[in-house]
Amino acid sequence: TVEIPPAANSSSTSLSLTMPSNIPCVFQNIEGEILINYFQTDIVCKVSSNISIGSHEGNCSIEGRGENVEVESSIPENGYCFVNLNEGNIKLKIPSDESAMLIANTDDGAIFTSRISISDSVRVPNTLSGKLGNGSGQINLSTGKGNISIEGF
Repeated sequence: TVEIPPAANSSSTSLSLTMPSNIPCVFQNIEGEILINYFQTDIVCKVSSNISIGSHEGNCSIEGRGENVEVESSIPENGYCFVNLNEGNIKLKIPSDESAMLIANTDDGAIFTSRISISDSVRVPNTLSGKLGNGSGQINLSTGKGNISIEGF
């Protein structure tokens, strides 16, 4: 657990941690931008601002609100990536051969995909569902107001 001392001016405080990549992490009550890179473990985030997760291997759960949530992740076999925002844009980058059941929903926005193959896809206004690969994992993306982008790499 890392906390900012009560006397610190949180608007100008920055924190950088370097730690083993396999320690499960929970990020919450952070009001500034969050940058997470090179973890090989489960990540849980409760956000109220921008978050960027890069080169991640593991399960991922993000909820809250944020103007931009970007996740670059490889999901483990039977794993998951959940992003649920009140508002904000979601950008998910996954391996082109990722395997998961996909559900993406935005109440007020659009859903874009590139460089991924979705079988059994169903697209209705503001919702996209389907299967990536053999469908062994789960990807659920939702935002009340914002766009969703899913991109293969």
